[in-house]
Amino acid sequence: MTAVAPVRPAARRRPGPSDVAEALSPSVRLARRLAQEAHRDQLDEHGAPLFDVVERVALDVPESARRTAYLHRICTSGGTRPAQLAALLDLDEEERDALRLLVRRSGEDVLHVVRRIVASNEGPCRELALVVLRAALIGGHAADADERRRHETALQMIFDAWTHRTAGGRLRLP
Repeated sequence: MTAVAPVRPAARRRPGPSDVAEALSPSVRLARRLAQEAHRDQLDEHGAPLFDVVERVALDVPESARRTAYLHRICTSGGTRPAQLAALLDLDEEERDALRLLVRRSGEDVLHVVRRIVASNEGPCRELALVVLRAALIGGHAADADERRRHETALQMIFDAWTHRTAGGRLRLP
């Protein structure tokens, strides 16, 4: 009897920039291009290229949340207002309001942002903001144990908000 070696799954190739861009809808592709320009030569708080971080978040959310994911850091790091992006890219009210919720205010850490979003109205913009923030937290890098605990607490707060809402049958996760 001949021994058969176990079959290993093929290593997944990380899509390159042209692969990603081709797979996106035209409106998402435009948001991606704007994010690329806005974050050129910018680094996040851990020294990683900011556009790479934004791209990871955008690829980890459903298609319906991708424009918001690509644009969310422009408002924080570039000083662009959500209303300006909404006018430039013809964003709908839900996307504009989600961007407004995702902008960190002076002195806010991630827990303050999550608390503010969870406490906001229970409309679709809240859910969109939570989807994008969750993706950012799941793949984000924590500099130390305290930051890791804040990320875990923020993720739990998002989960609790969704669990509480789904118990009443009002929330549909994208």
